[in-house]
Amino acid sequence: MCVASAGGRLLTELSENGVRHVRVSFDSRLPHRLWQARRRVKRLLEEERPDVVHAHARIPAFLAAGLARRYGILFVTSMHARFRAGFLFRRLSRWGYATAAVSEDLCQYLCEHYGVDSSGVSVIPNGVDTARFSPSNKLWDGTFRIFCMSRMDRDCADASRMLCRIAKRLSERISKFEITIAGDGNAYREIRRETQECGARIRMLGYLADPAPFLRECDVFVGVSRAALEAMSCGKCVVLGGNEGFFGVLNAQNAPIAAYENFCARGCERMSEDKLMAAILSVWQMGEVERSREGEGLRQYVRAFHSAEKMAEATEAFYREARDNLPDRKGEVLLCGYYGYGNMGDDALLRAAKKRARTAFPDLGIAALTRGGRRDEWRFGVRCVCRLFPWSVCRAIRQARVLVFGGGTLLQDATSRRSLRYYTFLIGYASRHGVACELWGNGIGPLIEKNSRRAAARALSRCRLIGVRDRLSYDLSRSLVGDATRIVIEDDLALGLSPSRKERSDYLLARYFPRNEQRAVAVAVKGRSSAETRYALLTHLYALSLEKPLFVWISMCPREDRRATEKLARQFGGVLLWGIGASDLSGLLLHCERVLGMRLHALVFAASQGVRFVGFGRDPKLVSFCREHGGTLGNTDGQNGAV
Repeated sequence: MCVASAGGRLLTELSENGVRHVRVSFDSRLPHRLWQARRRVKRLLEEERPDVVHAHARIPAFLAAGLARRYGILFVTSMHARFRAGFLFRRLSRWGYATAAVSEDLCQYLCEHYGVDSSGVSVIPNGVDTARFSPSNKLWDGTFRIFCMSRMDRDCADASRMLCRIAKRLSERISKFEITIAGDGNAYREIRRETQECGARIRMLGYLADPAPFLRECDVFVGVSRAALEAMSCGKCVVLGGNEGFFGVLNAQNAPIAAYENFCARGCERMSEDKLMAAILSVWQMGEVERSREGEGLRQYVRAFHSAEKMAEATEAFYREARDNLPDRKGEVLLCGYYGYGNMGDDALLRAAKKRARTAFPDLGIAALTRGGRRDEWRFGVRCVCRLFPWSVCRAIRQARVLVFGGGTLLQDATSRRSLRYYTFLIGYASRHGVACELWGNGIGPLIEKNSRRAAARALSRCRLIGVRDRLSYDLSRSLVGDATRIVIEDDLALGLSPSRKERSDYLLARYFPRNEQRAVAVAVKGRSSAETRYALLTHLYALSLEKPLFVWISMCPREDRRATEKLARQFGGVLLWGIGASDLSGLLLHCERVLGMRLHALVFAASQGVRFVGFGRDPKLVSFCREHGGTLGNTDGQNGAV
């Protein structure tokens, strides 16, 4: 194991544990220093040839990402704070084939602001050495001790400042108490001056290499994040509050909720002197026995979910799972579809096709044609080739052994003949170079023009497997090909999608469904839709609005649907779902009464979870799916099962 960093206070501890440290100037943004750091990282990778490169900050990730890809090394990253997400920062940020976030809210921040899919993010909470941070056996001497520890910088020192300001008021209520403040930073001198002016006994300790003795002595800890976890491990009561918010007094029941924000109280109400004082007094009024009982409950919670052993096990499992996302450079199975354009349904199809390809062709490498090319490799965990460059596409086909159309309605001319020409060319080019072609869960048609039907017939006749997702596509394929032996009806690939992990679903449920008892109706709007379809949806929404449900607005393709979705959300109220993936959506739909959708895959996700759905539109694939999977068509003209 080797650690590269700009140095710090843990170097001695690393050395004592046999970990090699290499000094690299990751703390500078000067171009020449960055270039020197990159050269040093390059030499280090050539010397060490590690199995994993794990970047814990933005600059190391930026410098190491390309080098890890060049040497075929698994590259992963960590998200431990809300990194700035301006345009330039988003372009310069690099996220690995897998990312570890320390809490659910940071996972969501990563999805919303950086476009990372939650299926590629694992939440690994901070861990505490529960043996080192353990309770004290000393008897209470009657002095109520308050301990606060944090970085003493201006952006995170509110708890320390407010303790100084309420110290005199506390002395009027508590006869015997003392306050200890630890930490170092650019606000240390200011806070030290405030402690001298407040007229109460407050100790300032500065930086502490080992805070465990002070945590064992205190009766209540005031602060956030890892320091709060260490206090909990010592069996102490905790008042959770800081610059990002005020949670209040922790206990074993509300600790899992506080863990969603890494015990930083992000998203909570702002901290004030009155709130802080009320919380401290409530702990003081508990008495020694009740404080011990509450502290023991917090320690048991830490041992169960936040011990260093649990974190090490989770990190090891994270590396093993991330290894599956390391792209194979060969690309003998080439997946083709409308991938990488920000459409949640199509991106879910790529992930489902990748999973099926690994089962069907376990010994072959997988690649995909996507809009973003190499930029999409971090998102999908396969080698990606930009479909916009014909020479790159042709080279990828020649290198492949199988060309797979993984889901979607690709062979059709309703949107444009250019799309049909593109996909039929791929099949023809693959056939001429001896590459087998297969269709998995595709929709076929509509094919309006005769030339389109002839082109589709030629392409389908060259495929060794034609997997279609509905009876309409089956009948059309059979009329074009004639030979039905190669044509099979199979489910849409996205029907097998599993909901996200329970912790993620619980977090999203708490965030987006504030009133659990209220009926929820999910609505997926399509930005480009006919006036007739919009009218049918509006009629349905007005009828439902009389029952006052909670409308949940889904933007399946933000680039096309966002404006129309926001307009209806303002009109009917409800919550907007941003920054969620297909698995997240499937989990949330379980808590919806029904789904109204203009987008096919909103209905597919609903069907996969057994939720009632209503489709709006004349698109044959949507009409066919509703008829075959027990859905309803929300047309207003009395046709096709109108509501």
